[in-house]
Amino acid sequence: MSQRLRLSILLPLIGSLLASSPVSALGQTRAPSPPSSKTWTPPVLSSGEPDLQGTWTSTTTTPLERPPQFGDRLFLTDQEFVEAQRQLDRLRDADNRETLAPGARIGTGPPDHWTERAREASRQTSLVVEPPDGRVPVKAAAEEKRDYNLARSTDHWDYMSPWDRCITRGMPGGMLP
Repeated sequence: MSQRLRLSILLPLIGSLLASSPVSALGQTRAPSPPSSKTWTPPVLSSGEPDLQGTWTSTTTTPLERPPQFGDRLFLTDQEFVEAQRQLDRLRDADNRETLAPGARIGTGPPDHWTERAREASRQTSLVVEPPDGRVPVKAAAEEKRDYNLARSTDHWDYMSPWDRCITRGMPGGMLP
């Protein structure tokens, strides 16, 4: 291919690339954007409660409430995180096994590998972050209702917990991590 032909192909190609690329003029700077006067407010329901609608999964290793051994700590230490990751890896290995080890306990529910499994261990100690102890506060009215229902749980099905009424035994406990 002659040099003249190459130049006749390359020059228009280079010119079109330069013309289509954004080039700012020398000496011009972008004007700073004015600070936003609006602050984000979380959505709320008509009752005033936070709107938590959305798609939620249970693919986390973080428990809903913080276990007592973590106290008020929000995150695992590096050593605890490594151990949590090892435990998750052991669970994944068990999910992939075809047979049970001798002396292994056999459960009556669905196998754990039928449920969602986290890809990586979480550093959080609980999903609940307020109050600082990471535990869901129990209201006095809820305690009274629980005690009342427990005392009468054999009188009528209305007083039984969803766990006792549910035929599958999997859903009430399986909905929360």
